[in-house]
Amino acid sequence: MRHETRLRSWLSALALTVAMFFLNAAPAAAQCVICYTSAAGAGSQGIRALQIGILVLLVPTLTMLAGVLWLAYSRRNPDPSGSEIAAKDPNWEEGLLALRVHQETGNASPRL
Repeated sequence: MRHETRLRSWLSALALTVAMFFLNAAPAAAQCVICYTSAAGAGSQGIRALQIGILVLLVPTLTMLAGVLWLAYSRRNPDPSGSEIAAKDPNWEEGLLALRVHQETGNASPRL
């Protein structure tokens, strides 16, 4: 149930971001006069070339952004208490106790 709530919040945030992007796209269509005049003076082939150029610049950038976000998401630590370590090693408490005993006795290199 908690996972579904988290997924819904992420999806709603994504939908809101996409909606804001499309709502703000019209005023940002041509920011500089040179871009506007070159786009307006170009024929249909020039407009198509500008559209392809925009995609060529946009696709790798968004791919890298998605990769970085995926990497950050996949390497997050959902449990800061470290209980996943206990799940990997059932004898972790014995190793910790042995380390503590060796540190108290003054041995420089404890063997676990």
